Amino acid sequence: MTGACLTSSRPAVKFAVSAIIHIFERASPCELARGNCLAKYKKKRARELKHDKFRDTTMLLADRLATRTAGRGRLILYGLVVIALIIGGILLFRSWNKKHTQEAQAAMGRAIAIARAEINPAPPPNSKDPVFSTEQERAKRAIEEFQKVVAKYGDPYRSEAQLFIARSLLVTEPERGVAELQTLSNGSGEVAVLAKFALAQKKKADGKLDEAAAMYADLARQNATIVTADSANLRLALVYDKQ
Repeated sequence: MTGACLTSSRPAVKFAVSAIIHIFERASPCELARGNCLAKYKKKRARELKHDKFRDTTMLLADRLATRTAGRGRLILYGLVVIALIIGGILLFRSWNKKHTQEAQAAMGRAIAIARAEINPAPPPNSKDPVFSTEQERAKRAIEEFQKVVAKYGDPYRSEAQLFIARSLLVTEPERGVAELQTLSNGSGEVAVLAKFALAQKKKADGKLDEAAAMYADLARQNATIVTADSANLRLALVYDKQ
C-alpha cells in the first residue's frame, strides 16, 4: 500500500515541479521586462534631477547677478539717457546752424545784388533784377539790406555787411563812411584788409595822395591773400604817378 502510494506520488511531484518551472519560465520574461523598465526610469529620473540641478544653479547665479547689477543698471540707464540727449542736442544744433547759415548767405546775396545793381534813369519794365535810377538810391537801399544782416546774423556775415555799409556810406554820407572804414581797418582779418584798401581808394580819389600811398605801402607789406603785394604795389605806383 505504502509502496503503491510512493509509486503513485512521484509522477504527481514531477508534474508539480514541472508546472512550477513552467510558470516561472513564463513569468520570468515579464519580470525581466519590469526590471529593464525600472532601470530605464531610474536613468531618466537621474538625468532629470541632474538637469534640474543645473537649471537651479543657473537661475541662482542669474538672480545673484541681477541683484548685484540692479543699482548699476539704473546708473547705466541714466547714462544712456544723458548720452542720447547730448547727441540729440548736437544734431539739433547742427541742423539749426546749417539753416541759419543758409539764411545768412541768402540775405547777404540779396544785399550784394542790390549794391551791384544797374543804375538806369529809365529802368526797363518788368525787370527781374533790381535797377535804380541814381547811385544814391542804390546806396540807401543797399545799406538797408546790409543792416538787416548785421542785426540778425553773427560773424563773418556781420563784419562783411558792415564793410559794405561803410562803402555805401561813402556815397550817401562820405565822412561817416570814412570813419567806418577807419574803424574796420584797425581790426584783423580779411575785412580789415579790404577796409584799408577801400579807404586808400577814397584817399586817392579825394587827392590825399600821401595818405593813400602810405596805406598802399602798408598793404604791400602785409601781402594778404585777398590783397596781394603785387596788387598793392600796382596801386602805389599809380599814386606815385599822380604826385
